[in-house]
Amino acid sequence: MRQIFVLHGYSASIDDHWFQDLKHQIEDEHTTVTLIPFPDSEHPDVDAWQKVLDQQILRWMRIPILLRTV
Repeated sequence: MRQIFVLHGYSASIDDHWFQDLKHQIEDEHTTVTLIPFPDSEHPDVDAWQKVLDQQILRWMRIPILLRTV
């Protein structure tokens, strides 16, 4: 399973532009797309954005992965 994170930038949101369309075009049974919403994009705060990014990525990393060797 592939995981793709899409991040918006200054003065944008996950509901702007092409973010939702991109998610629907890429996502399938082998790929999950996560749109990460950052707070107050008109006045970005690097610490607040980093906290959101850390939470989103750590949440994904907690998904158990089963590996099998032959």
